[in-house]
Amino acid sequence: PLHNTSNMESREATTHREHVSASSAAQADHTAVVTANSSSLPLQEAFVHTAIQSAAPRDSESEISSVQVGSSHASRRAASPSEQDLFSDLREPSSDDSCASGSEHHGAAVHEQSDSLQPPVAHTDQMQDDYLHKYASAMVSGSTHINSAQTATDAQPPVPKKKRQTYTKEQKEMIINASAYGSQKVLEMAQIIGMPERTAETIVYRYRHAQDQALALTDRRRGQRKPTTFKGNRELLDYVADLLHDRPTLKNSKLRAYVNREILRELVRELPGVELLPTETERGGPLSFSEYMRSSVVKAQFARREVRSDSTMSHWLNHILCFTAKNVVYEKATSNTPGAKARRLDYCQMLVDRHVVGDAPIEDTSFWIFQDEMPFYPSLSRSRGRAPKGERAVVQVPATSRMSNRTQVAMAVHKHIGLLHSGVYPPVKVRGAYKTSWHQDTFLAFIDGLCEKLYDSREAFHLAGRHIFVVIDNAPEHSSTEETLHDSFQQMQELAPTDELLMDYDRIPDSMRPYRHFVRLTRFLETTGGEFSFVRAAPNSPQLNLCEYYNRYVRTLANTARDEDEYTALLLGHQAEHGTKLLRRLDALQRILGRTLDRLRAHDALQGPIKRFEYFVQDVIANDGYLDFHKRM
Repeated sequence: PLHNTSNMESREATTHREHVSASSAAQADHTAVVTANSSSLPLQEAFVHTAIQSAAPRDSESEISSVQVGSSHASRRAASPSEQDLFSDLREPSSDDSCASGSEHHGAAVHEQSDSLQPPVAHTDQMQDDYLHKYASAMVSGSTHINSAQTATDAQPPVPKKKRQTYTKEQKEMIINASAYGSQKVLEMAQIIGMPERTAETIVYRYRHAQDQALALTDRRRGQRKPTTFKGNRELLDYVADLLHDRPTLKNSKLRAYVNREILRELVRELPGVELLPTETERGGPLSFSEYMRSSVVKAQFARREVRSDSTMSHWLNHILCFTAKNVVYEKATSNTPGAKARRLDYCQMLVDRHVVGDAPIEDTSFWIFQDEMPFYPSLSRSRGRAPKGERAVVQVPATSRMSNRTQVAMAVHKHIGLLHSGVYPPVKVRGAYKTSWHQDTFLAFIDGLCEKLYDSREAFHLAGRHIFVVIDNAPEHSSTEETLHDSFQQMQELAPTDELLMDYDRIPDSMRPYRHFVRLTRFLETTGGEFSFVRAAPNSPQLNLCEYYNRYVRTLANTARDEDEYTALLLGHQAEHGTKLLRRLDALQRILGRTLDRLRAHDALQGPIKRFEYFVQDVIANDGYLDFHKRM
């Protein structure tokens, strides 16, 4: 008996050691599996497994068997008694329960979860156990919602992201300027601005190694947008660009109809058994849309490719083609006719041969003057303004017609001198109504004033023996200018053969007085071997007249001056007596134009207009007289 008892105790001890070793090995294997699969398992599954292990009590006599958490139902195993207690409220009662505790072995399998829940920190063991029971119940039942009011503490709020420090372009320029005096000055300037030393060194480095130094001073993190990809047919984008080139006022709905027509055209080409008519093969041409849509195959394929929304067209224009809305520029239908292109080509070729474009040689004796005029109205203002989103930009204007009471401004400019002569011609009152004062006689008086300026500056401009050309357009006021001045010169030669008699007012009739300075300048040029003549500019070609660029400059300055308080009150007629509002408006407009012209007269020749003028002359010659109005002046 003693021998049998000893053998039995030995076998029980051996069995107990094997059980403990197996349990330890299984737990170690499960820990390795969880560690290896931690990157692929969802956060909820890993947390449930940790909760089960941490919530179960451990002792030396019973080891906790790990519960393998996963989405596979085939990899389940028996749970330990501690796990059975944890999931006791989740099990269905079983009649054939064989366990001593009266509960069946329950496998834990967690299905797909949508949110990653982080449990709040519990301050006591009991509170932690309660939360773990609730969390495991929610995970096993497939619900991820945990009532925060039942937890010990609420979740901690997220830490706000630190705002990145930015610096203005002027501050960066200060750093760049300080770098010319050494690195120490850069650090001192950075300390004054409040900029980290490393940031200042980076700005200097980028500026010195950048291909475009002006771009190096801008914040590269701002205004960057990921390039928008277009997965459709690139030929459709080319078609849209070509269509808007000729018809830029098309609405998105009409543009979408044209695009869908081309989509159907390409679809019919691809499908077997369907052929296009000879008149329907060209892109942008006619197409029997309803006729082809009778086919069920064509209709089904077209439904997959068509553009259904106007917002799609807006996306193409704004983000792919980068089109923007602009003020419409009007081009006359006769601007590029064969006759107009031939005259324009001859005009541009003459400008090149006469060395108006480019650098003129020393022996060149021509003196080119470009003349033009433009209207101003008291009611006109800037066409663009700013307002909050959803509201219109409203500006007050005088209570008159926008195109009434025209004030004409005439200018004559030279390529290297700038503004030579100018005049402001307000409307005059005729029979109780204000009419424009700019007529043929006024234009001839302007030319006489230009000749007076040239004669007084004949030595400064070195006009002796030079050929003066005055470029004028084909306005009605300029008709028969050459004949009128030629006849006046012949009559003045008889009435006043000398300059002393020419300046005698009593000897010259009133009708001939507007031509006195023209006659005097012409006599001076003829005696020195020079000449005075007019040149007609090319028709419908404002880009080929240098004075047109000065007109735009004057208009910009004048419209800007309208916003000043001094002139706004006068133009609107505030506190003006009855019957004097219009006079005050016209006087304010003359003051604005006079100040603008004085500013332009004191300025040197504008280099920007010269470059654009010469560019268009060369472009017209390269395109055989064709003038592209889509290019900016």
